[in-house]
Amino acid sequence: MSTAVQAVPRPNAGAALADILAYQRALVDTGQYEYLGRMKRVVLEAEEGARTQAAAVTSKLGHCLEWYDQRHPKGGTIRNYVPIGQSPDRKMILALEPILKRDLLGRLTPEVGLPDLPDPTWKPGQAWGSTSEYEALVAKGFNPLDPPMVAQNLNQLSDKIVAGTNFLVFQPVVQVLFQPEINQVLQATYWTLLCSYDAATQTHPALLIDRVTGAAHFYGGKFEVVPVG
Repeated sequence: MSTAVQAVPRPNAGAALADILAYQRALVDTGQYEYLGRMKRVVLEAEEGARTQAAAVTSKLGHCLEWYDQRHPKGGTIRNYVPIGQSPDRKMILALEPILKRDLLGRLTPEVGLPDLPDPTWKPGQAWGSTSEYEALVAKGFNPLDPPMVAQNLNQLSDKIVAGTNFLVFQPVVQVLFQPEINQVLQATYWTLLCSYDAATQTHPALLIDRVTGAAHFYGGKFEVVPVG
């Protein structure tokens, strides 16, 4: 006889951050969530004084964290994403896996971070840098007709660190783009989690990423699921 999973008690209003994160971890560990799909992009609102990547990059990409699919050097594609869900009361977004890079087989590695992105400032025919850099990239299987890749630096994109923790803060989050999975079928179009300020808690949505383990949590604000079509 199967035993029903005991519902995880929700923290009271005004609970400490540590209690909220523990609640989210318990929901994920016990499978008490509604699965949404594959998170592909987190869009941040650029605030005055916020730390951002180089203007030449953000002017084209925007201020965001992106899980860009990589071309495998031997052919095929490495699918980069983070599976996400929502809490039983549909008031919290849950990251179901840590923010870790993937290897050439698509498996998660111990390295915390995001996949590289094609350099948006590159134009066909431009040099990739020095001869040694060019040769090193070609030796790894990159096509010289493709743009070189640039790193998404979590430290540059983060707003601050939560005191006494390893959590980098990315805020405010305004949109989360994800590829929904309905009845175990991955959909072809992306849906949006539209995030906004929550007057009741006086918080904006933020994404927290542990810079040591990659553990990720969405905290504060409110959101609504916006389907395509």
